Amino acid sequence: MNILIADDHTFIRSGLNDSLRQLLPDAVIFNAENASEAIQLTTQDIGFQLAIVDLFMPDMDGFDFLRKLCSDNPELPVIVISATEKTEHIRKVLDLGAMSFISKSSSNQQFNNVINTVLSGGTYIPENLVAQTNASETIESKNSTKPGTKKILTDRQLEILNLLMEGKSNKQIAKDLNLSENTVKVHVSTILKILQVENRIQASNAARKLNLH
Repeated sequence: MNILIADDHTFIRSGLNDSLRQLLPDAVIFNAENASEAIQLTTQDIGFQLAIVDLFMPDMDGFDFLRKLCSDNPELPVIVISATEKTEHIRKVLDLGAMSFISKSSSNQQFNNVINTVLSGGTYIPENLVAQTNASETIESKNSTKPGTKKILTDRQLEILNLLMEGKSNKQIAKDLNLSENTVKVHVSTILKILQVENRIQASNAARKLNLH
């Protein structure tokens, strides 16, 4: 397994390397000191199975970097690791196609859980993002206003949710929105977790109940 790590801090890269070697001793790890170097590595015939990247590096806007990385490598699972814990940043990271976000303040066990989840094809949503969703729903329910879930879903996720409610498959949604099936799969998985449902039918029912369409 080939893994790409991109972070402009040597100390962080070293820590990530150590953690990955303990979790995945057979992995071959490639390190990039900035966004440009990371993008250049993905153009080589290496065949990465996972990328763990810092969001903010000095040579490129973090979201532009992530957008290009995910767009140029639609089948590559990307985990964003960052010091920021702003909800709007996390939402945008997931909207751009990353399969997970993890804070640099997370424990080794949390890091390992994220890696295992993503490598098994799942997505990881930070607890504070889910917690904010639930809190918003509770507060707004008491005020008899629209549920807060609509605020926590990104525009792309709402777009995919509407197509999902029409009964379209991931393949059809990908074609309609000019996305990869893997990106759609990531978004659908995230939507299910945010809505706290287990399948697409339950998601459609929940969306109608919450007036998310």
